[in-house]
Amino acid sequence: MRTSLFVSVILMFIVGCGAGAPMAMKPVPMAKDGAARAPEAAAGAGNEQVVAKAMPPQEPGDVKKPEKKAEEVRERKIRYTANLQVVVADLDKAWEKLKTAMKETKAVAAQEEINTSPGTPRAGTWKVRVPVAQLDRFREAVVKLGDVSRNTLQSEDLTAQYYDLAAHLDNRNAEREAIRDLLKEIGKKDIKHYLEIKRELDAITDDINRKEGQLRLWKDLTDLTTVTVQLQEKIKHDAPKPPDRHEVVSFGTRAETTWQQSIDALVTVAQGAALVAIALAPWVALPLAVLALLLIVAWRRAKATKVAAVESQVKKG
Repeated sequence: MRTSLFVSVILMFIVGCGAGAPMAMKPVPMAKDGAARAPEAAAGAGNEQVVAKAMPPQEPGDVKKPEKKAEEVRERKIRYTANLQVVVADLDKAWEKLKTAMKETKAVAAQEEINTSPGTPRAGTWKVRVPVAQLDRFREAVVKLGDVSRNTLQSEDLTAQYYDLAAHLDNRNAEREAIRDLLKEIGKKDIKHYLEIKRELDAITDDINRKEGQLRLWKDLTDLTTVTVQLQEKIKHDAPKPPDRHEVVSFGTRAETTWQQSIDALVTVAQGAALVAIALAPWVALPLAVLALLLIVAWRRAKATKVAAVESQVKKG
């Protein structure tokens, strides 16, 4: 804050010294009666003489046209963005025609992407930078490549921002030159003030560099139009099949393959049998359990009957 205040005071001092320079005194015209004329009257009379000498005599009806304003002379800075989608019969031929159109209009391809996946229509996307003067010609060439499914154009007027930034840059450059002159006058006698002014000069230079970069970007965007071109084939793309390869198989390879196939078959059969056993287990286990239960019951009854017969014989005897 102190640095900026100090630099501002020094600049105001320099400007004030320049503005306070003595001015040459013009003699005051005298009237016929010897009295001094009023300054306003003297100035008006002088102006009338100058105008009378500078302006040629005009004929009746000859009216001078007013000069154009500076804003009307300035070149418009408009940023255009276009997008075209075209369905083509052959992508390769359309791509060749697109390159020809780019060459004729002095356009530059900024990005290129081509999709050739089998089973899908081939498609390509190009981002092209086209000079504004050649924009209509380039778009007409792209439209002729096939059936247009999309054709859009957008614009953004950057005229005010562009010239405002350019004027601001002129002021900042003038300010930088003034600080450079001040830095030369101070020199390194007062090292503290020298370093403060040097830091202020570096800050202004950085700001100028950033704004110059923004100005160049706007200039590029308004001089060249970004056109996105999308081309798509009508039919699906099928990649060519590779040729069949016939190889001679050796006996060892065949024996190894047969052995492996046999082992795989054996494992498959064993797994199938195990699965069948597991599936039949509930159906077989339940009848066997019922049969075992019936046998146990019958055996106990037979044993009880035999014991009862023995006891009855013992009692009779």
